[in-house]
Amino acid sequence: MQADHAKAYSNYTSPLGAAMLMERLFTDSLVSREKQSFIKATLGECTTGKDRIATPLLEVKGASIAHKTGSGYTNEQGILAAHNDVAYICLPNGTRYTLAVLVKDFKGNESEAAQAIAHVSSVVYSSLAENQNDF
Repeated sequence: MQADHAKAYSNYTSPLGAAMLMERLFTDSLVSREKQSFIKATLGECTTGKDRIATPLLEVKGASIAHKTGSGYTNEQGILAAHNDVAYICLPNGTRYTLAVLVKDFKGNESEAAQAIAHVSSVVYSSLAENQNDF
């Protein structure tokens, strides 16, 4: 994909597919316990993309987020091919949810795409918080 950007469009999933895989990584036995523990720990230690799904959750004491980011290239027309984040989130009250935000062919820069992802995450978190008084 680095050499031929057009190949990036053959490497894809849907937001639902990405969310389902992330959910299964944390709730099902997909691979050996040792490998699954490694994957979960690695996703929990992810330091990239703190400006994406994690943004509205950074100040939530006791919240944990395990996520995987992905980014594409910007073409000659200034269109960002992809800027993504998929996360498994645990809130301090025990609420758990999975969120996938995949941005494709974005007419803006990576920072603006990250802000769009963070906004979606904020709306989801706010919606959950409205229904729970103990966050």
